[in-house]
Amino acid sequence: PRTINMLSFKSMMKIHLVVAGVIFPIILLFFITGALYTADIEPGYEEIEWRVNLDEPLERDLEQLEALARQELADKDYVIPFGTPRIEDDEERNSFIMLWWGVNHEITIRPSVDNDQVAVVEMWFPSWYERFWQLHKAYGNDIFDYFVILQSLLMALLLFSGVAMGLIAKAHRVRTLLSLTGGFALFFLLML
Repeated sequence: PRTINMLSFKSMMKIHLVVAGVIFPIILLFFITGALYTADIEPGYEEIEWRVNLDEPLERDLEQLEALARQELADKDYVIPFGTPRIEDDEERNSFIMLWWGVNHEITIRPSVDNDQVAVVEMWFPSWYERFWQLHKAYGNDIFDYFVILQSLLMALLLFSGVAMGLIAKAHRVRTLLSLTGGFALFFLLML
C-alpha cells in the first residue's frame, strides 16, 4: 500500500505541475485585472463619435443597424468587433441603441435626439488593461470563452490535486486539514 500511495502521489505531483504551468497565464490575467479593479483602478479607452445622414429614419432593426455598422467600420478601415451586436433600450434618450462590444473595440449606433434620419456612431478603443478586463468579464470571442472554461476546469483540477496530495502525505495531512478549515471559515466570515 505504501508503494501504491507513493506512485499515486508522484503521479498527482506531475499532473499538478503540468496543470499549474498551463493555467499560469490565465490565473495571472485574472489576478492582475481583478486586483487592479478591486483597488478602484479603472480601465481606460479612447472615444470617437461621428454622425451619418440617412435617407430614411433609423429603425430598431438589428440587421439594418449591423449593416450600417459594418459599412461605417469598412469606410474608416476598422475591423468588426469580436462580439455579437444587440439592441437595447436607451432610457436616457427614450430610444434604442445598438451595442457591439468586443475586446478589440466597441461600437454603438443610435438615432440622433434631434433627427431620426441621423445616426450617431460612437467607438471606444480600449487600453491594454481594458482589453484584459473585457476578457476577464467574458466579452471576448467564443473561442476564448471556451478556452477560459477549459482553464477553469484545469484550475479546479489543480486545486483538488493539491489538496489530495496534502491529504495523502502523512506529514502534511494535519496542516492541509487546518488550512482547509481556516480557509472556509475565513471565506464565510468575510462573505457574511
